[in-house]
Amino acid sequence: MFGTASLLLRRAHKPLFVLPLLVGGVVARVDLAGGISAHIRYRDTMEVVALWVLGSALLLALINAARHRSGPCLWVAALMFSFFARELHFTGTSNGVVVALLLLITVLVRRSGSWQSTLNSRRFATPLVTSFLCYFCSQSMDQRWWRIIPNESVWHTPVEETLEVLGHCFSLLLAWLTPGAAAGAAAGSGASAGASGCAGAKEE
Repeated sequence: MFGTASLLLRRAHKPLFVLPLLVGGVVARVDLAGGISAHIRYRDTMEVVALWVLGSALLLALINAARHRSGPCLWVAALMFSFFARELHFTGTSNGVVVALLLLITVLVRRSGSWQSTLNSRRFATPLVTSFLCYFCSQSMDQRWWRIIPNESVWHTPVEETLEVLGHCFSLLLAWLTPGAAAGAAAGSGASAGASGCAGAKEE
């Protein structure tokens, strides 16, 4: 598990890791200036945006899974379905999503050997890691971990909702880029196998 996480972290584009902090800081600053809280429909609006973005990610992931039928595409489709189910806020979905995520992480770890080329792809690792980072930051705001920061009670809700939508955007990017990452990985593996075969033939 830690080996898989370490691989994804190494391959992800690390400058994007500061994006949740930057976006959260900007939203908090604007909110304190009266630019967000003054609009009482902000949270409702962001929840609608979240459904549209995540719904698009799910639809795209399902199309890719049906077209390509590769392991990574099927895995991403299951991940998007889990995220979308949670976003609907039905009773029991939170616990169900936790179980689904644990199962998906288990699958990812167990398949890390056969999917290593895909996991090595920056096009796969970057949106996956960054989306989880955005979701983690959003949940930390929801759980009020940062209440010691001055005026946190004023801006924590807009920041939470914005970071969640940002995570959904990276999930959409993941659904879009995964087929290319998986295809590139397969092509690379095929080329390596071909080169090995040629080398073996020459030796004979």
